[in-house]
Amino acid sequence: MEYQFLFVVAGSSAEDSGAAAAITENLHGVLSSRHGVRRLAVPSDGASAMEALRNLLHLIAEAAPGLQLVRLDPDLVGVPDIAERTGHTPQNVQQWVSGERDGDRPFPLPEGSAGPSLVWRWAEVNTWLRPLGLDDQAIRPTREESAFLDVALIEWTEEEAARPVITPASLGRGRESQITAARLRHSPELHEQLISRVPAVTGRDLAHWFAELDAGPAFLRAEERAQWLADQYGLSDGYASAIALQYDLHREGLATPAPES
Repeated sequence: MEYQFLFVVAGSSAEDSGAAAAITENLHGVLSSRHGVRRLAVPSDGASAMEALRNLLHLIAEAAPGLQLVRLDPDLVGVPDIAERTGHTPQNVQQWVSGERDGDRPFPLPEGSAGPSLVWRWAEVNTWLRPLGLDDQAIRPTREESAFLDVALIEWTEEEAARPVITPASLGRGRESQITAARLRHSPELHEQLISRVPAVTGRDLAHWFAELDAGPAFLRAEERAQWLADQYGLSDGYASAIALQYDLHREGLATPAPES
């Protein structure tokens, strides 16, 4: 299921044209600014909104390392905004709100007001419009899901702030697990556990999987290689990601060679 997210963003990448281009090219996202507030609109796949967010966080960290996701933007809309997005008149929208038209389904409750005008969450209005064929066909997190997603964003931001910056140049031999952790966004210990279990869990050693990656499509990013492994061979996301990133370390000379099959 593809979810559409709208984030309020900050950080060095928020105004970086290179980061914006990378997000557009790699994530099909769009960075924009309105009244001094920078936003990122970006899709992500997942079985749930939380899974889609977690999948997206890793991709954003790679495409735009300096970009901070502050919170989800509720994308509040008033009657004129709804009219513009649906191609109907403000009078038509007001009739939906009052129940004069399509009143068999109550219009969503407003989120609040901006001056004398009521405002609604676009996600809720969009869902209400769907049976009329007037929605934008995008799936967005619900109000309840958004509350949990904002908490997850806070936790992720705190983890990122506490994580040391590690680059290949700063590593000596025996530090492979640290750079792997920086890419994986999980602990070096967990990565090492996953790698050590690869032969038992998959029935093939690392050399076999490295050979498969060598012979497979020429992907540019570890995430793409991991997705290919998961789809092609039915591997779990965790093991597919661990193999793909260990493969990168091996190619960069940051990991010991895999034993031959």
